Amino acid sequence: MMSLIRGYIRTFRQYASSPKTQYEYKHYALFLLLFLMVLIVVWGGIYLYHGYT
Repeated sequence: MMSLIRGYIRTFRQYASSPKTQYEYKHYALFLLLFLMVLIVVWGGIYLYHGYT
């Protein structure tokens, strides 16, 4: 499982360092926004589950 995640991170890093067109930037921003939303939901869920009783 960790090797799969590392592979995704490596691919994402290569994509992030490559030059992009304006069209790609739009999708890149959308992906980052969705990623941040998921991260906030997961972090909030963990916070609520563990400390906010």
